[in-house]
Amino acid sequence: MSGLAASVRTALTGAYYSIKATKKEKRLIRVAYDGQDWVHRWRAGGFVSPRPLKRPVFECTTSIPLFTYAYRPQPGDTILDVGAGVGTELQAFSEMVGPGGRVIAIEADPTAYRCLEKLCRLLGLANVTLVRSAIGDFEGVAHLTQDDGGAITNMLASDRRNGAIEVPMTTLDSLVKKQGLERIDFLKMNIEGAEVPALKAFVERADSVRHWCISCHDFMGKPECCTFDFVNQWLSDRGLAISRHPDVPGSPWMGYYLFAH
Repeated sequence: MSGLAASVRTALTGAYYSIKATKKEKRLIRVAYDGQDWVHRWRAGGFVSPRPLKRPVFECTTSIPLFTYAYRPQPGDTILDVGAGVGTELQAFSEMVGPGGRVIAIEADPTAYRCLEKLCRLLGLANVTLVRSAIGDFEGVAHLTQDDGGAITNMLASDRRNGAIEVPMTTLDSLVKKQGLERIDFLKMNIEGAEVPALKAFVERADSVRHWCISCHDFMGKPECCTFDFVNQWLSDRGLAISRHPDVPGSPWMGYYLFAH
């Protein structure tokens, strides 16, 4: 395909998704390709994704009630978003904590991280700090599988087989120290089965977390993703009050969200 033909096709795709998104979301939404990713803009909001979306506002709001089921961050809070993906919750978290608060968004996937950087610039999220790293039980280099959906199903791997890429790895203890965090008001963890090594290595600063939201992935049926029992016991061993999101028919992942304070 020639450069001109590709440009025309991209422009038409942007126009198509702009019309579809505007109709579905019932608000004016502009969708355009920046040469790498798709930028979705609407009044007072936006989103950057590797693919164009017909419901970008929905994508950015649908999981907020799930993550904040047991605790909704307040102005001035510090949020640690472990596994931020392309940032579907980033704007909402930034607005919740306000200019006196802070959001530290951690993501290992380079494509997703690129989208996070663009989103911060697009929306001027001055209270957001981005960290490109996987979270685990050692400092160094890890291997990560990649999907094409914005890091939704990426997983840590033992080596570079099956197309896994090298990414930096750190521990939560090390990250908390480097960021100078004395208190973490809300920690959201959504890292597709890597909860076990991440929590095992969170020894020195775990007590600084006031409210927890951890997504376990037992519903995927993969042994490496069956972390619910471990996470539940780990939280219980620290004397925390634990709750679980109710099961929701048709949404099997919801029942595997654990909350603690």
